[in-house]
Amino acid sequence: MSDIRSLLSEEQLNSSIIHLHKEGLFYVAYERSCYAFYKYIKPFKLSKRYVKSAGQEVVKLGFPSSGLEKLMAGREWEQVSDKHVRITLNENETIEELAYSEWKKAVQMQPGQGGVATEAPKDIQSMEKDSLVRMILSFPLESRTPMDCMNFVCELKRAAINFHIN
Repeated sequence: MSDIRSLLSEEQLNSSIIHLHKEGLFYVAYERSCYAFYKYIKPFKLSKRYVKSAGQEVVKLGFPSSGLEKLMAGREWEQVSDKHVRITLNENETIEELAYSEWKKAVQMQPGQGGVATEAPKDIQSMEKDSLVRMILSFPLESRTPMDCMNFVCELKRAAINFHIN
């Protein structure tokens, strides 16, 4: 991946192009490119995190590189390099500063990032055994990071051990 600061610098004045950067097996769009891709091509799941090296919150989306050709059907695009694709927006598609800013503010931070607390049981020892099931069913797995999930499993294990002892 290119340096995040240079990617964000490239995005700062972007108003008519979607830049996709290949990261592993995925193409990733950042900031304004992410906004345009989400609005005009496909609304994939968004990720918003504070990036310390850039000193700011960054919004991005990604999708498997194998799906690029299908998504680009009927669009003008070019493979700039093996790690960079540039998609030209149609005449009626623009990245307006005010609309982009409002959209970015509305995107929620990922749980556990940037000081946003993850939900965790407060008094795990006083829970009843069936509350383990409720904990599992109420945990929003699809919107959590792998680290959040690992921490959640640790909490479940502690609860199970406490229930077994009591």
